[in-house]
Formats: sequence, C-alpha cells, structure tokens
Amino acid sequence: MKANGVSRTVIIQVIHYRGITAILPMCCSGTHNNSRCFCRVNPEDPAAPDHLSKLTEEQGFRGVRLSPSGNADGDWIHGPLMPPLWQRCAQLKVPMTVLTPSRDYEYDLIERNPELTGEIDHMATRL
Repeated sequence: MKANGVSRTVIIQVIHYRGITAILPMCCSGTHNNSRCFCRVNPEDPAAPDHLSKLTEEQGFRGVRLSPSGNADGDWIHGPLMPPLWQRCAQLKVPMTVLTPSRDYEYDLIERNPELTGEIDHMATRL
C-alpha cells in the first residue's frame, strides 16, 4: 500500500465464505494497519442485528455488506427484517454496503435512516 500511495483500504469478506469471519479481523489488526474490515450478516436471519453487534464488538469489524440471495426468491431487501438491521447499523455507527441492482434497492430505508452511512456497491449492478 505504501509503495503505491494508498493510505487506507476497506476489506470486504467475499460472499462464498458467508459467516466464516476468522481470517478477516487478523488482516485488519495491528497498530500500523490502515485497513478496515467489513463483515457479512445473513439478511434473512431475524438475529442479524445481534450478529452484527457481536461481530463489531468482539471481532472488530467496522462495517457490513449485504448481498442478495443466490436464488430467485431472495427478495429480502423489501422484507420486514431490513428495518431492524438498518437501525442497528445506524446505532452502532457501522457503514453498510449493499450489493444489489438499483431496481431492487429499498430507498425508503435510506430516508428512514439518515444517520446511516451507506454505499450502493458496484454501481448498483450485478457483475
């Protein structure tokens, strides 16, 4: 990073590891490390807000990334589990990135959580 003039990075857990978070915090630890790690939580799990609290408090994650389900019935972003998760992110001051096409994005959640730092990942398009 230093050789290329990069002062800070965000490291986001790749989707196929799902809930395995053991390695990422090691990548972002240390006094001279300017990396911040973002975890994943399952947006279809009612306990996701509590999982997020635990991951940030116990493992040092500094943000969260949500991604759509791999199947066609993964319309979780419009479901009842999103408001509590977004509220928890705001309470914890944990930035959220969402990887979903713009047509699927739930813009009302942004308006209801103005204190939440968010990002629409990959320019709101699936790669």
